[in-house]
Amino acid sequence: MENAGDIKMSVGLQFTRRQFLQDNNIKFGTERYFEDNLYTVKVTLKAGKARCVRDNLYLRRVRANSIMTTSENKTRFESYLEVVRGLMQILEEEKQDFVLQEAIYKRIRGTFINVYKDYLKVPEKEKEEFFGEKGSPLYLLTGMASFINIEEVDRKKVSEELKKTYAEKSEINAKLHKTYEEKSKINAKLKKAYEEKTKRGERIKELQKELKDTKEKLEKKSKRLEQLEQEKKQMEKHFLGRLVLGKYKK
Repeated sequence: MENAGDIKMSVGLQFTRRQFLQDNNIKFGTERYFEDNLYTVKVTLKAGKARCVRDNLYLRRVRANSIMTTSENKTRFESYLEVVRGLMQILEEEKQDFVLQEAIYKRIRGTFINVYKDYLKVPEKEKEEFFGEKGSPLYLLTGMASFINIEEVDRKKVSEELKKTYAEKSEINAKLHKTYEEKSKINAKLKKAYEEKTKRGERIKELQKELKDTKEKLEKKSKRLEQLEQEKKQMEKHFLGRLVLGKYKK
């Protein structure tokens, strides 16, 4: 559910049985801000099953200068600190479940990024009053938030570069696929042309053989005609000789 973005921290977006909360001794924390966060994580971990309903059931009015829309106060950062401590404790308790640890770590990173965003809104002259000297819990909190934000920015840059690389790779693969298709078509045409050439070669051989056979037949017929001509001449001579001989006898 965490990876799908289905877990919402706001209690106003949840329906939970009272008996379930009593059985598992789940209560809100003492922090003024973000008390929903640890509560929601604990409820989700203890729940045997949960479901996200994507229906719009009511409207929420957000007004200026409310406890949630005002970021420039020390109590807000103290509440952030309590949330991070609580999440770190849960992370320590769930050592055996890698998938769950990953989800909790993602929630911790998100909290630190929100800390950094609110930190930037605090005027410079008030930062020392808010966060105290170096080594104080709030000072360390904002320092860690700054570090994670830089890491997150770098991660996003790498992610964008990877996304761009994957897009270029997909484009190259598409071109390669198109090239392979064109190559296959050319090979098919070459194969067809070669087959046709082979058939033509075989047909030429057949025609050459037929021509040779025909020539041989013609030569035989020519010789036979010559023989017949010779026989005809001899017969004519013989016939004329007998005709003349007959006249003299008369």
